[in-house]
Amino acid sequence: MASPAPVGRGSRNKRGPSRGRSRNKSQGPSAAPRLAPPDPAELQYAAQQTQLYKQNAHAEAMRVVGMSMQEQEKLLREVMRLMLFRQKAQPDVPVPRNDLTKVILASYKDGKKANIANAIIALAQESFAKVMGMDMRELKIAPVSKGKSRITENEAGGSKFYVLRSLVPTNWKRKFVADESQNPSRHLLVLLLMLIKCQGDKLSEEDMWQYLSDLGIQQREVHFKLGKVEDEIKTLVQKKYLIQRKQNGADGDSFTYEAGPNATDELEPKGGIDAYVDRLFTDSLIQPSADQAQEMEME
Repeated sequence: MASPAPVGRGSRNKRGPSRGRSRNKSQGPSAAPRLAPPDPAELQYAAQQTQLYKQNAHAEAMRVVGMSMQEQEKLLREVMRLMLFRQKAQPDVPVPRNDLTKVILASYKDGKKANIANAIIALAQESFAKVMGMDMRELKIAPVSKGKSRITENEAGGSKFYVLRSLVPTNWKRKFVADESQNPSRHLLVLLLMLIKCQGDKLSEEDMWQYLSDLGIQQREVHFKLGKVEDEIKTLVQKKYLIQRKQNGADGDSFTYEAGPNATDELEPKGGIDAYVDRLFTDSLIQPSADQAQEMEME
């Protein structure tokens, strides 16, 4: 009786693929969804800011005389370190220009004489944009007009401030950094900006609490998301998202709120506060479904 032919390596290699193996491969986990491309307008804004800071830093550096590159780099590190430490300790709270100037003068005795503060701050703006993808924005507070209205202590420290913002596109920032749309304080800010706009760019404290009360937010109670709302509003004033003005009247002192420079500057690339609020109203409109529309026609 003839023995069966041995199965060699070649015959093993000629075997077709296992059905089970191909079936498992086809039923494997689906590929992760691809991240949507960034908004071209945001990329263009980041590129424009980086180029603007580069040109400004070059122009300011040309005005500095008698200062070595090592000294400039030392002061640059001091200013950037202060901005980063403040951002960590008090996120989004603008840093007064006076504080940056003090750091420069403390490290360079001839800083005031040489007027190098502009150059070092300009170099810091360029470095933040080019190296870290951050925008060191300058905020300016308009001078207070003479009269009974004056700005309270939230404007102390000078008329110029600096705040760090990310130049990372919004959808990438939500994915890899932080999603501001899930921040309750951000929701409160948007609500107050909308109320301020609807009230002619100025909202009295009495009206503010009346509107918030209608929405279930009480002045003396702890909100389940916001906590102490009074403290949240004070924080928004400290961050200069809001400006609180005190008015002296015959019936006593009263307060009004306006959009702060941090809010107007942050929303400027998006068309300003008016366009931003208008877009929120437009996006919030609920279109009826086909069935709902048919029922409405029948009624």
